[in-house]
Amino acid sequence: ATGWQFAQYGNITIATNKTNNVQSVNGAAGTAFADLAGTPPKAAIVCVQSMAVMLLNYNDGTDTPDGWWASNIGDPTVWTPANSNVAANGRLLETPGAIKAAISFGNYILAFKEAGVYRGYFADAATKWRWELIHPTIGVSSINGVATDGKLVFLYGKSGAYLYDGAQFTRIDAGVEKYLRTNVSVTNCDVVWSGLEQVFCMYLNRGVSDSFVNYCPATGMWGVGSDLDTASGLVFVSCVKVPASYERRTIRYGAGPLQIGTKVNGTSYATGISSVTTGWIGNDSSMTHVTDVIPLYVPNGDYSYDNGATAGTLIHKTSKTRGGTMTTRNTVNINTTEGRFNVNHSDRWHEF
Repeated sequence: ATGWQFAQYGNITIATNKTNNVQSVNGAAGTAFADLAGTPPKAAIVCVQSMAVMLLNYNDGTDTPDGWWASNIGDPTVWTPANSNVAANGRLLETPGAIKAAISFGNYILAFKEAGVYRGYFADAATKWRWELIHPTIGVSSINGVATDGKLVFLYGKSGAYLYDGAQFTRIDAGVEKYLRTNVSVTNCDVVWSGLEQVFCMYLNRGVSDSFVNYCPATGMWGVGSDLDTASGLVFVSCVKVPASYERRTIRYGAGPLQIGTKVNGTSYATGISSVTTGWIGNDSSMTHVTDVIPLYVPNGDYSYDNGATAGTLIHKTSKTRGGTMTTRNTVNINTTEGRFNVNHSDRWHEF
């Protein structure tokens, strides 16, 4: 069993999950979902292409995880193939395994196994649907592991993360992929396209965390975050260029001399509580992703180096505009083992 998948056929919304009969609703107010007419097979995946409904990874009494089944063109209630219609079914067998996901892209349907990407299209009344294997090793493991903005396809699976433009697959740079491998569940991620924010958004672990990774095709920028704004919904604040080597980049900020505690005998300082607030760090033209804040300790009055703080709290605030309202993003205690504050947030302007 899988979660519900949806597709739109004109005013008709079609839903499927392979456990229940395929459902449909015509969009009229007060109308409930009901079984789609024509006895379509139960299926895990649904797409609409060329005025036909396509079900993939289906069960018509026999489980066929590598199979596809298309309705008649122009009538999503006709499913039994006959000379009088172009309903059809078949299997994708050039690579092993089940069909894990599928999307409509241009004039095609792209179907994904864990290893294998297939492109299908309606050829003609005699041939009906034609399928070709366009890549034998790339694929996805999650039913929601792929999304499109209509121009690009973003997919993430065991074989890696790729962008597909209709002609070729481009593997994302090694630095970003290393981050994904470390932080993103291959089998439990959700990839979506946000038309409002114009970014691909990939949730790291569905049902466990609201953290996400962003990719903005217009700028080629990547980022991470976990922002929920109750006033406007989900806010994607992270569009930051990730270094190809995924090495930490350090911005040194001089906060000026800070006296901690009280000076004793003119040579040293007693331990005490103090604080310092930085100025604004950043610029209006790009996002900066801050992973850690590391205090650097200066010598004591007797020219011996301080061993570092045994306790401390950092308040991290950000703003999208110069002079705008700073919003608290993190309040974290120092990691005394590593000597740093772990913040992990992106924005244009930062204050600590």
